Amino acid sequence: LKSGVIEVALSYTYPAKGDLSDLSGSGNMAFLDRNTAFPGELVNLTIRYQNNGHDIAPAVIFEPVFDGELSIYPGYPVNFGVGDLYPGGHGSLTVPVSVSDHAEGTLLIDVNVNVGGESVLFDTVSLNVSEPTLAAPAQAVAGEPFVVSGQAAPGETVFIKNADTKTDTHSIKNKTCTGSFFPSKL
Repeated sequence: LKSGVIEVALSYTYPAKGDLSDLSGSGNMAFLDRNTAFPGELVNLTIRYQNNGHDIAPAVIFEPVFDGELSIYPGYPVNFGVGDLYPGGHGSLTVPVSVSDHAEGTLLIDVNVNVGGESVLFDTVSLNVSEPTLAAPAQAVAGEPFVVSGQAAPGETVFIKNADTKTDTHSIKNKTCTGSFFPSKL
């Protein structure tokens, strides 16, 4: 009889054949931390993802497409690769989005997902952008206090104008804040 060692090399690679449908359904969505913002503000875009299929979703990349008045905050990547996503694998990513100083109306962010080189729309989120609005009495008596209230972005200076001369008579810079309302007494 001869003696010896039998060597067998066994290997198995999980098939990377998942498709775009694996990243649909439960656990897959994009959303903003709020639905309304003022020009010049930041909002946070969150993308939650989960592989609901039975195969690996290879080379997953999320590609947000921003309206011209929105952009990724400087220093953050424009696309977000999460690599191969195994069945049941999940995660989330959050990035700050800048609202332009000139933005107005309803703006959209289309979030595309690229799986193994094939891209499709993953989700769409919308953001309503409006100018701050303030309310003040139609008339005020010199030397008597009055209240200005409404919405103003944090840190924003509100100017009170003389209706007759159209000149600034006073400015307010967030003396009191309650929620998104910034009332001040002069």
